[in-house]
Amino acid sequence: MATITQITPYYPPHLGGMERVVESLAKGLGHKHDVTVLTTTIGAGSAPRRASFPGVRVKRHRSIEVAHTPIAPGLLFSLCRTPRSAILHLHSAHALLPELVAIVARLRRQRFLVHFHLDVDSSGPLGRLLPLYKKHVFGRVLRAATGVLVLTDSQADFVHASYGVPRERLFVLPNGVGAEHFMAPRPAPRPAGRCTCCSSGG
Repeated sequence: MATITQITPYYPPHLGGMERVVESLAKGLGHKHDVTVLTTTIGAGSAPRRASFPGVRVKRHRSIEVAHTPIAPGLLFSLCRTPRSAILHLHSAHALLPELVAIVARLRRQRFLVHFHLDVDSSGPLGRLLPLYKKHVFGRVLRAATGVLVLTDSQADFVHASYGVPRERLFVLPNGVGAEHFMAPRPAPRPAGRCTCCSSGG
C-alpha cells in the first residue's frame, strides 16, 4: 500500500473538471492505497474542513483568492507533515501552489508528480506578468518534477516545446469517464414492418 497525497487548489463541491478528476482519482486509488487530498476552502460551501471517506481523507485549508490564485498558508504546514515516502501528486492549473510543492519537495528530498490540466492565458491587470511567471517559475517546476502527466499527445508536444520538459518524463493519461455515467445497453429496435398492400402488383 502506497501513501499518496493529492494536492489541488479546488475540490468538490467546488465545480470544475479538474476537481472531478481529482475526486475520481482519489476514490479509485483509495481502494488500494492510503490517500490524502490537500486543498482549499474556496467553493467548499458548508463542506467540513476535515472529512474522511473509505481510503481517502480530505483536508481543506482556509484560503483567500487573489487574481484567480488561491492562497492558503496552512497548505505549507500540511505538506511539511507528509511522510517522506509519500507520493506527492500536484494538480496544476494555477500559480503559487506548484512552486510551493516544488520547494517543499526539494527541501525534504521528496519526488513529486505534476498533473498538467491546462495552460492559462493572461487576463486582468496582473496578466502581463504571466508569461514571465511561466518562463522563470512554472517551467522550472515542471522540469524538476519526476513526471508530468498530460491529457493528450498534442498536450505532451506543447509542454515539451513550451516548457522544455524531457519527453521521457511526459506521460499521457487521458481523462476517463465512470461507468455510472453510461446507460445499460438496450436491444436494437426492430425494423418497421413492410406494408404488403402497397407493394403488391396488378
